[in-house]
Amino acid sequence: MHIITLGLDPHPGSHTVVALDPNGASLATLTVLNTPEGLSQLHQFAIPFSTRRWAIEGAGNHFVAIFVGQLLDQGEMAYSIPPSLTSQYRARRGRKKNDVVGAENVGRALLANPQLVALHSRMEQRELQELTRAQRRLSEQLKANRGALKELTAESPVREIIQQVITTLVRQLAILERQIRTVVNAVMPSLLDLPGVGPIV
Repeated sequence: MHIITLGLDPHPGSHTVVALDPNGASLATLTVLNTPEGLSQLHQFAIPFSTRRWAIEGAGNHFVAIFVGQLLDQGEMAYSIPPSLTSQYRARRGRKKNDVVGAENVGRALLANPQLVALHSRMEQRELQELTRAQRRLSEQLKANRGALKELTAESPVREIIQQVITTLVRQLAILERQIRTVVNAVMPSLLDLPGVGPIV
């Protein structure tokens, strides 16, 4: 049975979905408000396509997070399509953007890039977001404290205190990097095989 690709062009106020067959031909389309009722309509739209997958432009955006979470909780197959990918696809086709065309481009971008990896559970995403957010904040604190240390004289009474803070931050950042590596290994280990790409990148 052929897989139907449901391309979704999400916006803060509304979402547009287009169902595409394996050749990229449009089968049906729907635009709904970004409300609980609208999200329910999207789920209803998908039901006739029993073998399906979702292609969502910028699935990490907050205004589509509830719907993405619903899909993952229901075990649906969903992919996040970078806006840069859909814009390149649109440029090649020479078509002006509207919501329906945008949704078609999202779905066709997935059809043209089968190597894209499906989204994982919200738990793994949330864990990685929290870890990377903490790593970024501690990195900023480390940079600030190292800058402050350089401005102090050798005899400054706070020099030793700031040095201890720096030592602690370095130690905790190393722990965070190991934890991030563990999550990335569980979600998408192939990323770590790319030259120049580590767990933080």
